[in-house]
Amino acid sequence: MQASELLNENNLKLLAQLPKEQELFFKWFLAVTQVHRPSHHLEKAFETVKAWGTKLGFTYQEDAGHNVIFTVPATPGKENVPSLVIQGHLDIVAVGTFNPDGSVPVKIENGRLTSGVSTLGADDGIAVAACFALMECEKSFPHGPLEFLITADEEVGLLGASQLAGPPFMKSRSMINLDSEEWGIFYTSCAGGMNIFYEKLLQRQEFQGKHLTLTVNNFVSGHTGLLIHENRQNAVKWLVRILIAARNNGHQFRLCSIEGGKMHNAIPSLATAEVVVSGDAAAFTTFANEYHAKLVKENRVVETKVPKIAVNEAGSAVALTEEDSNKVLNLLETIPHGVYCMSPEIQGMVNTSQSVSVTKMEGDNISIQVFARTNEGNHMDFLINHNKAIAALAGFNVRIPESEVIGPWPPALGSKIMDVAQSTFKSMFNADPVVTGIHAGLECGAIQNRGYDDLEAISFGPLVHGAHTTEENVTIDTAAKCYDLTIEIVKAWAK
Repeated sequence: MQASELLNENNLKLLAQLPKEQELFFKWFLAVTQVHRPSHHLEKAFETVKAWGTKLGFTYQEDAGHNVIFTVPATPGKENVPSLVIQGHLDIVAVGTFNPDGSVPVKIENGRLTSGVSTLGADDGIAVAACFALMECEKSFPHGPLEFLITADEEVGLLGASQLAGPPFMKSRSMINLDSEEWGIFYTSCAGGMNIFYEKLLQRQEFQGKHLTLTVNNFVSGHTGLLIHENRQNAVKWLVRILIAARNNGHQFRLCSIEGGKMHNAIPSLATAEVVVSGDAAAFTTFANEYHAKLVKENRVVETKVPKIAVNEAGSAVALTEEDSNKVLNLLETIPHGVYCMSPEIQGMVNTSQSVSVTKMEGDNISIQVFARTNEGNHMDFLINHNKAIAALAGFNVRIPESEVIGPWPPALGSKIMDVAQSTFKSMFNADPVVTGIHAGLECGAIQNRGYDDLEAISFGPLVHGAHTTEENVTIDTAAKCYDLTIEIVKAWAK
C-alpha cells in the first residue's frame, strides 16, 4: 500500500525524514498512530486493521475476545518449517490531547518519535506496525508459515489475551512478542497475577472519646511488580504500624475506618484512618507523630520524598467493636507485602511477591485488595492457600475472581526461539542480548494459559520512555533495529 493511501500530510512529511532502509516499517507505524485506539473502544480500530490485512491479500480470524489473527502462507518449499507468530496489542492508554479525528499529533524530537501532548502509542503500535510491514514485504524473503496476532485491551488487564480462543485458533507454538520497552533485552518469563480480596462485615459499638483522623502521604510509591523488591513503603502498612505501636504502648482507642491505595498495580502512597481515643488525645497525637518520625528515619534511603503525617480532630463515625478494631489492625499488619522469594533461575528477578494494594470501607464492610504475582506456576496455589489461611485466622472471607486470574510464563531459557533470536542478535550487532524475566504481566503468559501450554515465546522491543504519559517516546534508531531484528529472526527461523 502506498504511503499516500495511508498517511496524512504531517506524517508524509515525517516519513521523508525517517530512515529509508526501514521506510516500510515507519510508514506503517505512522499509519497506526492515525488510528484512535483507546482500551475498551477498539471497534473502529479493528475494522481498519482487518481492512488493511484484507487489502494486502491475507485472511484473518477473529475470536470472542476481539483478537484478530492473520495467516501468511509459507514461501514455496518452506511449508514444513514450524509456524511462527508475531504478536502485539492494538489498544493504548489514551492520555492527553489528540487531533480532532483521534489521531496522534506525531513529531520528531532529538532522535525520537513523540507527541508531547498525547500518548504516542509506541506501546504497542511498534508491534502492529511490524506485523503489517512484514505482511507487505513477505514475498521478498524466504519464510515458513507465519501468523500475526493482534490482541485487544492489553492495557486494562490483558483482557484480550486472557480470552484468546484456544487451539486451533492459533497454529504456531513459537512466538515473538513485541511489547517490551528496553532495547537489547530479551524477556523469557513474566509473572502471573491475581486479585485476592479479604472481606468482612464489621460490627460497631458506641465508644466515648475524641475523634481523630490520621493521614500519611507523600510516599515514593511505584509499580507493585517491577519495584516491589526496592522496599518502597506502603502507606497503609505504615499507618497500621503507627496504630499498633500506639495500642501496644497503652493508648486506648478504637478504629472507625481505614482506607488507602487506588490501584492493584500501585503501592499505596496515601492512607487515612479515623479513630476514637478514649484517653489523652494529645498524648496519642504526640506518640503518632514521634513514631512516624522514627519510621521516616528508618526508611530514609528509600523514601526520599519524606512521608508526611497529619493528625486532626475530625470525624463522627461510630467506632468498631474492640474485637473488630483489633482484628482489622492485626490482619493488615500480618498480610505479607513485598517479596516472598527470588528466582532460582534468573539472577536478580523476583519470583513471587504480593502487595496490599487497596483498602477501603463502605459502611460496615471492609475490603482489602491484595495483588499477588509469581513467575512460577505452582506458586499460584501457594499464594491462594497462604492468603486463605491468614484470612481464616482473622475471621475474614476471601474472594478471588477467577476471571481475573492470569497464569505466569515460567522461564524457558533453552527454547528454540530464544536460541535463534540470541544468535541472530549477536550476528547483527556483535553483542549478546541480556536474557532475563520480568516480574510483571506480559501477554505471553496469558496466551500460554489459553490452551497453548507448549508455546515457546520471547519478548523484546525498542527503547520506549514515558509509556502511558504525554511524554511517551521511542528512539528512532532502536525502532529501526527492532524491526530489522524481527525480519532476520523470521529468516533464520526458516533455515
